Amino acid sequence: LGATTRTTGRRTKKKFPFFFRRRQWPTIPRLALIRIFACVAAVAAVITAHYSLHGDQILYAWTVLENDVSLLPVFRTRSLSYAHIHAHYLLLLAAPFSLSYDHGFECIPHVSTFLDLRNLTTLLAYCFVMALAACGLWYQHRRALWGGALMVLPFMPAAHVFFPVGTILGERLLYLPSVGISLLAALLLQRLLCGGDGGGGGGDDDEVDILSSSSSGPVVRTTGRGGGGYQEGGEKKETTTTTHNASKKKYPVFSSQAAAAAAAPSDDDKKKNPVVTTIPGVGGGGGGRLRKKKVTRAVLIAAAGLIMVAFAGKTVHRNTEWFSEATLFQSALRVCPRSLKVLNNLALTLLHDTPNGTKRAAALLDEALTIDGNFSSALFNRGLAHQLLQEHALAVPYFQRTQAINPHDQKNRASLGRSYWRLSVEYRDDHTDPATATALLHAAAEVLRGAQGAFAHLCMGHVAFDLTEWRQAAHEYGLALKLNAKAKASGADADLIDEKDGYNMLGIALRKAGDREGAHAAWSEGLKAVPNSHEMLSNAAGLHMSEGRYVEAEALYERALQLEPRNAEVVNNMGYLKELQGELGNAVVLYRKALDLLNAPNKQIMINIQNIEVRINEEQRGGIVRPAAPAHL
Repeated sequence: LGATTRTTGRRTKKKFPFFFRRRQWPTIPRLALIRIFACVAAVAAVITAHYSLHGDQILYAWTVLENDVSLLPVFRTRSLSYAHIHAHYLLLLAAPFSLSYDHGFECIPHVSTFLDLRNLTTLLAYCFVMALAACGLWYQHRRALWGGALMVLPFMPAAHVFFPVGTILGERLLYLPSVGISLLAALLLQRLLCGGDGGGGGGDDDEVDILSSSSSGPVVRTTGRGGGGYQEGGEKKETTTTTHNASKKKYPVFSSQAAAAAAAPSDDDKKKNPVVTTIPGVGGGGGGRLRKKKVTRAVLIAAAGLIMVAFAGKTVHRNTEWFSEATLFQSALRVCPRSLKVLNNLALTLLHDTPNGTKRAAALLDEALTIDGNFSSALFNRGLAHQLLQEHALAVPYFQRTQAINPHDQKNRASLGRSYWRLSVEYRDDHTDPATATALLHAAAEVLRGAQGAFAHLCMGHVAFDLTEWRQAAHEYGLALKLNAKAKASGADADLIDEKDGYNMLGIALRKAGDREGAHAAWSEGLKAVPNSHEMLSNAAGLHMSEGRYVEAEALYERALQLEPRNAEVVNNMGYLKELQGELGNAVVLYRKALDLLNAPNKQIMINIQNIEVRINEEQRGGIVRPAAPAHL
């Protein structure tokens, strides 16, 4: 506010050093008061209108991730913590090197007692701002006041003073304050390099020429710096100054130009007594001081240049940190190693990079859970890490805890159901405990009942498929694909499924349900969406082959082999097709290639090879041997 007003106070005539000049506090004109009142009234009106839209809940209830300080029950702890955050803001303005996209819980620990040493930093920050404001008002320095206003006033809405906001410390909130502190730094540098007070209010620099011919010797013109000149009302300031000649006489400042002209020497006197211009601090032993000033000036310029180079380098380096989410989160982890949001987000970027990335993500999530054991996002992602590592028994407890904290999380319900389903598959394949496998399938169906979203319906389709409910499985797969297409059209990516898996399982379920035309349609549509799926190509070829359409089947198998030339199942099925077509030599070659790719004996393939050899012998003797079924790998 002081930066927007013109000062009208009058200064005393007695001159003091810069930091101790006696001044009168400025008075604020009526027009400035009207402007201030209008600004305050406008801001109050905007805030009132904004609050009127909130209804009964005037202030939003922030969570621990957004503003953990607002949730503290003790007023003293909240106040001290917010004040310490203000000191962090000022430190970032002065030295923006510890930058992070998030400074949330618990990047900045709470301050709970007055004996905490961090309160000294807070006290110094407040003292600096108050001293800056006091000096600006005392010396009526409008530019300094303007810089201070730019530094403080735009920050006030985000300072947690009037109401808590949704970020503890946001670097994006320092754009305008950074302009203010840059202006203050420029004024300080100008003061140190050039003297004066940087063109401020009442401290503007003036030059006074003192001319006299009343003494013997050369006439001396002295140029004074700082504190001279006219007042804003037009009144001239009276002052005295001393020349640097041997006589040490004092000469008055003339009150008018006419008086100065009358006392000025004539042209003849100027020829006899040439004018000598001196600068304070030069002459009479002032050469050392001048050299010292030059050295000081050079040091200041070098220091300012180094600071600018350092800040420019930090800017370039910070741009590289924003190259991707992974680099951004890695840089934030170095600044805030205990931030819940940073730990969780970095783990999420590494989660699907199995196995090494998934293992590191699990370690980061464990660290987050030591900070807050009820952090539902970290619990869910920790279970997902176990699921990606095929550790479904370890994943189930994390999904169960997440469901207890957030029972409406559809993605968690689907993941819990999927883990139950995968465990049932493990028990079924081991052939050791079929009862447990069936119980797990029913548990998965119970968890998934009523769940929403494409991923949930895909999991329900898997459960129904293993329960041999083919029609129900086909219905769930079709619904999952429809919801997935709708999510893709809306631009969402949080609940997308693997279309290749969905279309492939839909075709298999329809074929098992006896709907061959539906299976053909499902795989045809799936191959349009995912043309590089060797699974759908192989299954569609098998359906054509079972219906006697060998040409169509061969074309599909060839496409599958182009995608996966070392897939033993596709090679074996191609061998069976060649056997049906009567190309026995090619069939044997393909069967043996399938055995080599498996690197293990396969009973069915070996039987097929033996049958072909028998068939060749029978054909040579005029007999016929029916080809065996393709091997199931």
